[in-house]
Amino acid sequence: MLSLPNELLGEILENVERLNDRKSLRLTCSRLAFILRPFVLKEITLNIQKYKLIPGFSLLRALASPDNVYSQCVRTLYIDSLSPSYFPDPEFKEKEKACRHTYELHDLAREWVSDGEDQPTREYEELRTLLKPALESLKDLVAVHWRWYHKDEWAMEPVMQLLPSFRSLREFSFCAPLLRRAIPFPEINTNLKVLSIDISLPTHSSSFEFIAPLIRHLLSRSKCLSSLHFDVKCLGLDPSSLLNFSTLGSPQRSLITHLSLGGWLRQAFEIPNYFPNLTSLQLRSHYGNTLEPLFSGLRSKQIHLRSLVLDFLTEPVLDYIGTYSGLEVLSLNGPKWYRHTYSQNADRFYQEILPLHNDSLVKLEMEPEFESRWCFGENNVEAISSCRNLRVLSVRVGYSGLPKPKESYPFSYVFAGSSDEAANPVHLLLQTVSSKLPDLHTLYIDSARDPSYAHDHSDFIIQGAQRCRAVRSYIEASIKDPLVENGPKLEPREDPYDLEVLKWVRIFVGREKMKLVAKLGTSTDGGSLPAPHFGNVKSSRLRTVVDSMKKRLSLGRNPR
Repeated sequence: MLSLPNELLGEILENVERLNDRKSLRLTCSRLAFILRPFVLKEITLNIQKYKLIPGFSLLRALASPDNVYSQCVRTLYIDSLSPSYFPDPEFKEKEKACRHTYELHDLAREWVSDGEDQPTREYEELRTLLKPALESLKDLVAVHWRWYHKDEWAMEPVMQLLPSFRSLREFSFCAPLLRRAIPFPEINTNLKVLSIDISLPTHSSSFEFIAPLIRHLLSRSKCLSSLHFDVKCLGLDPSSLLNFSTLGSPQRSLITHLSLGGWLRQAFEIPNYFPNLTSLQLRSHYGNTLEPLFSGLRSKQIHLRSLVLDFLTEPVLDYIGTYSGLEVLSLNGPKWYRHTYSQNADRFYQEILPLHNDSLVKLEMEPEFESRWCFGENNVEAISSCRNLRVLSVRVGYSGLPKPKESYPFSYVFAGSSDEAANPVHLLLQTVSSKLPDLHTLYIDSARDPSYAHDHSDFIIQGAQRCRAVRSYIEASIKDPLVENGPKLEPREDPYDLEVLKWVRIFVGREKMKLVAKLGTSTDGGSLPAPHFGNVKSSRLRTVVDSMKKRLSLGRNPR
């Protein structure tokens, strides 16, 4: 590989998608370290918290230094935390156990907590000193993604004031799980292409009065806005009072290709009329309407979406995506209620609809509410494995087929009488990824609800969350069993799956990244084991790219 010129090495390294893989390659030799600098520093994250002070402050000091050579490489900035005394809640697992409903487990996310030492400290003083010069050095910044928490309220004003100075800014997203006051948004430059506002508000009118003029101001200021994400979570809030389709001018109608809305979507049927050039649609709806007029409008105007993300799944949705091919991203959640057609629609989807898009899909998320034929299993493994270009896959599995531990294990009484004659869905999934999905790099696995508790009664309320936690535990055990000696003792199985898959796929169970430990004691992060020759990099894929480059060179062709 090192025999190739720098230009070809650059082409090859563009195929290394994971940041940790790029870092591993950068440590191999000084030549790759120099070539990989722009690739490694293209995206940076400010995550300054109690247990990551050293790397966080080292990054800030490097950026704030007058003679730094790193800022010119940075194009995307993520801000996760700017509070040295806070840290992710270590009692997260205990809070999971306290959940009584399945939906609570699926919605639960780690919070930031403090040990009480959140008064101004030496770290806060240094952070205030370094933050402004560090951000000002990012002259070529193209995207800013800020997930804001109340703990970072001190940083709201200084960061917002700097946004107009980023003259090359094309993408801005702001997410606030709970916003208690108005945001001092500045006038972002008119070349903004992507705008994302995702906030949760308390239930009183004074909290969201500033939202409507804010959105309309940003829409009117941008001359080339092509992507809009707008989700306000507030009980009783009518988004039509904040974003009225009839008020959008013709420039927005003609340019917006990516639209994402959340809330009580009473005007969703207007989308095909005001956004005729849509290629991507995401709807997070908080009500049970089938939205049939919306999908009928998309069909009648022949708007063929390449990306569709829905928090609900109804027959009009299936009717729509079954009329064309070319979907690249498909995410379906639901149905929310168990009906006799539940599994029938699943068979229709996997047998007739998914094959229409298997050559184009790069991201597939199937998150059914209940255990059924929608869940990953033997009935749909062939359809999913035919989507050979997938890079991200999210599925849910049922309990049937998961191994029962030899020893007593928490919640096992919840599954009394359950059959385990089916194949282990987790092993089948990992075998499929290893043999049929060569480009997959991220895998999400979770549980679904027991359909016998589909109706809301006391047994479901008590057992739903317990069952979900138990299934997650058995999923983790199915993955870890070939690798670790501790944990629940499972029935021995011969070659449950190819361990090679763990070298290049990040695995999440219930949105928590798996941390696997090999029997030999080598610690890995996020489901990655040390791969031969290239650290954590998927070596076979690199070799394929290198061989392709050499072949093109021998034929005298342009490597591109």
